[in-house]
Amino acid sequence: MRELRTLAVASGLLFALSLCSPSQSPGAGDLLKKVSEAYTNLKSYHFEVRATRSFNTPGRYISPEESRTVLAVAAPDRLHFEIRAQQNNQLTVSDGATTWTYLPQYKQYTKEDGALSDVSADAEPSEDSEDEDPVVRPVFSL
Repeated sequence: MRELRTLAVASGLLFALSLCSPSQSPGAGDLLKKVSEAYTNLKSYHFEVRATRSFNTPGRYISPEESRTVLAVAAPDRLHFEIRAQQNNQLTVSDGATTWTYLPQYKQYTKEDGALSDVSADAEPSEDSEDEDPVVRPVFSL
């Protein structure tokens, strides 16, 4: 969850920078303080990014690739993260107790106990489970 909050702060900073005209440019410290104050007490947020990427290959036309990414978070641990692109689709949702990730192109999903903020703690092997690979997740087909 901490990584998502950092992403939200960075996105807010970029948005705030885009609103400033050159004559009104605040100092970096002032801008960071305002963004930090705005995001500190958020109970929820929703960001959506639409992007188009073009690839230049000599002698060959490749059509532009469009993608859409959505990040929505509600306190304390509810999350909706979605990527929609031609080659990559993913949906991750969490209710704070369980996190599901669905890959539609494979018709498969994973289900993990715990909130996303707990996942990084699970990545370190514990002393009593040396034989287990902590990053292997069960995959279920629909």
